[in-house]
Amino acid sequence: MAGRKVEALKGDIRQLKYEISNFQCQIPAVHEKIDEKYAIMKEMMRKMLEVQTKTTSSEGGAAVGQGSGGNPNTIRREEDQEVKILGEEEEMPPLEPLPRRGKCEGVGFLVNNAGINFNLGSENSIEFAEKVIETNYVGTKRIIETIIPVMKPSENGARILNVSSRLGRVNGRRNRLGDANLREKLLTDDYLSEELIDGMVADFLKQVKDGTWTANGWPQMFTDYSVSKLAVNAYTRLMSRLLSSRPEGHRIYINCYCPGWVKTAMTGWEGNMSAEEGADTGVWVVLLPNQSPTGKFFAERREISF
Repeated sequence: MAGRKVEALKGDIRQLKYEISNFQCQIPAVHEKIDEKYAIMKEMMRKMLEVQTKTTSSEGGAAVGQGSGGNPNTIRREEDQEVKILGEEEEMPPLEPLPRRGKCEGVGFLVNNAGINFNLGSENSIEFAEKVIETNYVGTKRIIETIIPVMKPSENGARILNVSSRLGRVNGRRNRLGDANLREKLLTDDYLSEELIDGMVADFLKQVKDGTWTANGWPQMFTDYSVSKLAVNAYTRLMSRLLSSRPEGHRIYINCYCPGWVKTAMTGWEGNMSAEEGADTGVWVVLLPNQSPTGKFFAERREISF
């Protein structure tokens, strides 16, 4: 009997991992251990896992860390059977096929953490630019398109959060787009479309390839990364509009946020915030109550401009 209950609990935890880890599909080398390279996502997973398991405790008898030294990596049920979730030094298990919603409740929230970069300043190459755009923007878009059909119906609405950056702001102080016409179109709902965003990215890659990008008003700092996040921000607003017609009980709220200059491998450990601090706003946005904002950009627990 106890064995069957443990197996059932393991099934619950597998479902929880699907929701928390975004299936790990959008991270390059998906079977790698989530270590310092993905510090922000790891911290978000930890925080949301605590919330989810506490919720499970109030609804169905599971609790975090009770009788186990307060270890947040262990769930204990009343049968006194412990199931380990995932320790910091453990490898991620192989990914299972995406479940259909007939076999599970569905995905409650999706966090897209795709973020790679190679160039810092004026030097660039089409090889690096294509990899960054493909991972950060195209990968995020594909994940969203794939997961939306299996998102869980809820009176509070499912949530999508795209981890972005202030470097991708249209009118950023340091990385403002030079093309005034493109700026206007990106910020105007009547113009904003997937074709516009994809066309912008294609134009950028073409100019990187022929060496003219530096003279055409593209961001000069972390260029590939900035353009990819500019596209992610625009796509977030577009999807918010397209999802707005869904009926009550099937709403999906989509937003993006900037974690800040966090001490991670991407910043060369030169950031001024810890991973925990960087993850805070992301968790806050995902867990906002019913009638959540959508199509917005957040940082430090406040809305900022695109």
